[in-house]
Amino acid sequence: MNKSFLIFFLFFTFLSSQVFAEKQDWYDSRFDFTKVKSIIINLDKPENCPEIVFKEIEDIFFNGTKEGIFDKLNHKCKVASIFKVKEDILKVNRLSLEQIREIEKTNPKKVQDLFTGYVRDNYDIMILARPIIYDVGTQYYEGYTYTMPSINQSYITFPNGQMATITSNGQTIHTIPGGNFPTVYVCFRFDIFDVKDTSQDKVVWARVDDRARVNRSALENSKPKDVLKRIVSSFSNDFVKTINTKKATANKHHGF
Repeated sequence: MNKSFLIFFLFFTFLSSQVFAEKQDWYDSRFDFTKVKSIIINLDKPENCPEIVFKEIEDIFFNGTKEGIFDKLNHKCKVASIFKVKEDILKVNRLSLEQIREIEKTNPKKVQDLFTGYVRDNYDIMILARPIIYDVGTQYYEGYTYTMPSINQSYITFPNGQMATITSNGQTIHTIPGGNFPTVYVCFRFDIFDVKDTSQDKVVWARVDDRARVNRSALENSKPKDVLKRIVSSFSNDFVKTINTKKATANKHHGF
């Protein structure tokens, strides 16, 4: 591929592909993440989320956290998905899935106590992720122009019939029209709970990642799953860094 064309293509893609992101964090300054040795990874299903959509979210989330958290921390921490934790609870209590379901019908508190007790005895924190928005809509965006360097060529013909090419540097103005464009919206909330704390809902880290991506050209075909992969990867990287390197700082807000 011609080098000048490649530069133009990358520059055009950068300009036409608009990504909007707003990320916020809150940390409990009293909690030292570097002392965490065991982690549960969990995902909450919204009531209004279709099953087929949630399965896609679930696959992306657990695959992403396996690669981004489990594979990077399993040498120093016990990291388990909620599925593994539930399997272990059944084994420890010598119960089948059918038996636990029967108990839950008549005594749901007993089942909750089994879960809470096991988690508190065997883990330090639980990551609970919640999909808030996972959709594609349309939004109007203003048009804009940008200038790119260009190479201009002209030709001259001498009296003897010979031709010569004259090359000069210039600039070309490109216009991107406005209009309604398909826009991907994904918003995810992450809450990290100190499960050993006896107070209810003891959150030590909360994060909201809200992103939108505009498909402004035929070259773009972003989907919610593409944006979600970035959100999960970003959270996983920051979480691993926090576990490895620092104690949290209270009320920290930053781009994510």
